[in-house]
Amino acid sequence: MTTGERQFIPALRFHFLTGLYDPVLRWTMREREFKGKMLLEIQAGPGHRILDIGCGTGTLTMMLKRAFPDSTIIGVDIDPKVLALAKRKTAKARLVVEYHEASATSLPFADGYFDSAVTSLMVHHLQRNDKQAFLAEVFRILKPGGILYLTDFGMPRTALTRATSVIVQYLEKASDNMKGLIPDMMHDAGFTSIREYGSYETLFGTVSLLKGFKPLSPTQ
Repeated sequence: MTTGERQFIPALRFHFLTGLYDPVLRWTMREREFKGKMLLEIQAGPGHRILDIGCGTGTLTMMLKRAFPDSTIIGVDIDPKVLALAKRKTAKARLVVEYHEASATSLPFADGYFDSAVTSLMVHHLQRNDKQAFLAEVFRILKPGGILYLTDFGMPRTALTRATSVIVQYLEKASDNMKGLIPDMMHDAGFTSIREYGSYETLFGTVSLLKGFKPLSPTQ
């Protein structure tokens, strides 16, 4: 995962837990369900470019390639150890995916290069100023009409998720998420037609699935 500098919080907060990331996500976060929902929502076709930001071990990146084999799928993450896992998984599956080591707040791509961008359970690792920088970067690298699909913790909606959100906020930089501020931050970055298209209650809190569009013209 990523911050504006080379310091970052690993996928499970500590480097020695990185190898457990995939099973922990499967057991506690309903990963297949919410990522499957994302795939059903994503609009992509032949020749489209999709960027997976904070791609982690490459689970969603690989799912994107399987769902959209004629699209170019690129994953970025700041953590070289987690990228090594992603590359091994992808090679074993015989999928063609590009991976780059990069910060979400400084993406190494040209303006308007991608048709879509996705991110899953990365944003809550960021300080508020890095969340804002990240959203500005995504807006920059998307084509006019491009779409950001952002999945992360949102406002808790049950007694259980309200209780667990206290723990998550303590361990992570997730207070903006728990306060429901991410859609407003997307709007401030320039995205329009922002909506939640799904939510899931998990062991660690409510996971909210958001999407927003880069306008076709600056006046939209």
